[in-house]
Amino acid sequence: MTWPVYEESALVVDEVEVAVQVNGKVRDKLTVSVSVSKEELEEAAKALPRVQEFTEGKNDCKSDCSA
Repeated sequence: MTWPVYEESALVVDEVEVAVQVNGKVRDKLTVSVSVSKEELEEAAKALPRVQEFTEGKNDCKSDCSA
């Protein structure tokens, strides 16, 4: 009996899906490249219409980009 052969290129992940939370609840999801910077990720999350609904007019917004 032989072991199955795997394709190494299939193990490489180019994009990930990130959950975006506002007030501790998931409001939207975002698919981004694995090489995205923290600043680019925050900018993309803040641009989502669903996120803007909950943050509009609020000045005390903080972000926490952690894995």
